[in-house]
Amino acid sequence: MRIGLVGCGPWGANILRDLRTLGCEVFVAARNPSSVARAEAGLADEVVRSISELNQFDCAGYVVTTEATNHVNVLRGLMPWGKPIFVEKPMVTTVGDVEELAVLRPELVFVMDKWRYHPGVKVLADLVRSRLLGDIYGIRTRRNQWGNPHPDCDSPWTLLPHDLSIVEELIGEVPALNGVEFDASPTEVFGVVARFGSRPWVVVESFSRAPRPEREVLVLGSKGMAVLGDGYSEEVLHFSNGLAEPERIVAVGEWPLLAELREFVGYLSGRCAPRSSFYDGARHVRAIAEILAWTR
Repeated sequence: MRIGLVGCGPWGANILRDLRTLGCEVFVAARNPSSVARAEAGLADEVVRSISELNQFDCAGYVVTTEATNHVNVLRGLMPWGKPIFVEKPMVTTVGDVEELAVLRPELVFVMDKWRYHPGVKVLADLVRSRLLGDIYGIRTRRNQWGNPHPDCDSPWTLLPHDLSIVEELIGEVPALNGVEFDASPTEVFGVVARFGSRPWVVVESFSRAPRPEREVLVLGSKGMAVLGDGYSEEVLHFSNGLAEPERIVAVGEWPLLAELREFVGYLSGRCAPRSSFYDGARHVRAIAEILAWTR
């Protein structure tokens, strides 16, 4: 299986590693000297300087992991080739980008919402669907840290897609936006608390100016609650009404990045498509744009 990888930053190097683990030949387009060095260190089959040069390798599909604001340019270049594309979130960073790409070949594009593949999120989804939590009253997520490692865009663009995809994995949708509290300067939005719906309600909190790192997903229901308390946790705590001690459910599974790349490679071989389509990515872009509109 031949895969074209566009970009090879620190996260792109992880993608290259996992594609090699899956037995793929990987051809990398990278311009930055440090990205070229990562690609060569990761044993890319060949490194070229431009997207157009990837076309010579007859790749079955492409993975895009450039800066978020450059996704639209890369997708604009790749979509006419007619091959499936797996793009890191956010898919793009403006509603105008969505509208431009929607008239090309959107059925080719899938979004790397890795938290939909997280073993702990899968446990939470099983608890919701089995009705062990009863009627779902609400979901609260926290994703806080100090600093924004993506200087090309404000942190909500890179943090919120994770939690919007988790909410959709748990209840099938993100309800209508009700309100937003935010932390911002005149030139940058550092974080938001976004509130959606009523029953179930959803509260999504993400800040890049936080005193300590936090990752939490809490699901509240009529029969109890469940919490995934750490981004890399191997267990979910399930609290049933009337019981003093929670049930500890071990979340077993492979790393989410490897799992989603395995699904994309499988799709290229004729199996099921990745879970997040162009239209899922577009919905998240519109939701984030609506959230950020409250901060102006």
